[in-house]
Amino acid sequence: MFKCTCGGIMIVKEIEPYPPLTSQEKLSYDRKCTVECSTCKKIITGQKYD
Repeated sequence: MFKCTCGGIMIVKEIEPYPPLTSQEKLSYDRKCTVECSTCKKIITGQKYD
């Protein structure tokens, strides 16, 4: 869980889907996500998800 600069909590809105990978490759693939602040509605993309 992340905190926004305003003090609100960042909520995950969208998670990058896996590209076509094997099960083993998926274990080491770092997906990104888009998060939104629950208070000020600021959106940040490219945050680490996995």
